Amino acid sequence: MALNVPEPPRSTSGVLDVVAWRLARGRRPQAFLDAWWVTRLLARVPERRRAQVARRILALSPHYFLNHNNWRVSDAALARQFTALQVSRVRLFDALLGPFVSPESVVLDFGCGPGLLSRAAAQHAKRVIAVDTASGVLACARVLSAADNITYLHAHGDLAEVPDASVDVVCSVAVLQHLSSDAIDHCLRIWRRVLADGGRAVVHVVLDSAEGWRQEEDWVADTSAGGRARYRLGLHCFARSAEWYASRFVQHGFGCVEIVPVRSLADDNFDDVCGQHVVMAQRAAPRG
Repeated sequence: MALNVPEPPRSTSGVLDVVAWRLARGRRPQAFLDAWWVTRLLARVPERRRAQVARRILALSPHYFLNHNNWRVSDAALARQFTALQVSRVRLFDALLGPFVSPESVVLDFGCGPGLLSRAAAQHAKRVIAVDTASGVLACARVLSAADNITYLHAHGDLAEVPDASVDVVCSVAVLQHLSSDAIDHCLRIWRRVLADGGRAVVHVVLDSAEGWRQEEDWVADTSAGGRARYRLGLHCFARSAEWYASRFVQHGFGCVEIVPVRSLADDNFDDVCGQHVVMAQRAAPRG
């Protein structure tokens, strides 16, 4: 869950970071671990080494560790950082989702990454449907965050398997700020379709007060060499207002929309998400 904005490479190490991201990246935007070879490599690794290799693969993406050059640190350091992320996601579940999840709940974790929040939710829910856009990260999640009541699905194609009105809670952490406006509209349509009437959406967002972040239009309009490189190869981080998010949720059939600081729900500043916000909304019943 990296929230830093990668800059154009200014050194040999920076160039190597971009090369690593590019080698593991698929063809779709922001699908950093969707290259064909990622899942094949993990499948061929002996089972006793699979978790270690899965963490190393995750480090090839700018998403999952706070320092985007973690692919160059030791296996022991990666294991410690991954454990810290597991702990933070358990605490985020308790703060954000705990009040809405019961033993009979079906939870959709959208943009699940390596499945840390999914695994935390699975301890309390009947079933968790974990969705991501990259086949490689899903393969890593199946190794590192497996549970009998978690189903991992690819966002492109597999979501048709999720029946209408079959989900009680949709959650998404460290996802929407990386998506275009059109992609967010697509997500909201999916969430409304799969949520039961009165079902909850609990979605982490970063508002435009974030220091150094730009509007989506500014990223697209930057035609400099560095700007094009950031937009094509880097991690998108788009700033948007609370009003923008609230109106988008309402347009897509959600009611009771609230946007609150995560710190008002969490008991400590244990993760950078705690300095940001969460959208709480319910699927509105059809009119008429």
